[in-house]
Amino acid sequence: MLRSITFVAVVVVGLATAACERPTEEECTRICWKAGELAFWQQTEDKLAKEDDPAKKQVIREEAEAKWAEVKNKAMNPELTRCLLTCQKKGRPKQVKCIDAAKTYADIQKCMEM
Repeated sequence: MLRSITFVAVVVVGLATAACERPTEEECTRICWKAGELAFWQQTEDKLAKEDDPAKKQVIREEAEAKWAEVKNKAMNPELTRCLLTCQKKGRPKQVKCIDAAKTYADIQKCMEM
């Protein structure tokens, strides 16, 4: 599961720069979840790209959907908590806007380089 939540490392590192304005708790929650979801589904797409059998691809998709639902419904999520705290302390508004507009995990990574 740690690998499936790699977004935290990217968001934490990317948001670790100083700024005068800080994102709100709501903004941080939104972008941490979005980054996590895009990272998770990128990993799933990478697995699917390596598989030729349509039946096995379907199993991978179903397992990923179940796993993501589990992550979203987990009461305690240390990776998310770490992301939220870092975002609120060190995040920048332009990163929030960038992540809000992101469509892929690669887009998220570019946002973190800002």
